[in-house]
Amino acid sequence: MGTTIPEITLNDGLLLPAIGFGTYKLNGAAGVHIIESAIDAGYRLLDFAFKL
Repeated sequence: MGTTIPEITLNDGLLLPAIGFGTYKLNGAAGVHIIESAIDAGYRLLDFAFKL
């Protein structure tokens, strides 16, 4: 693919991708497929936060 995702170094030395994939409005089988596609595309930070 050739594109490098920028990373942020945390205080403990861990690296965190600077680009994440939000899942707020995803649900059901279609949502699972989209998340799988995001992982296949290289996303490593997935935001599974939900709104109460």
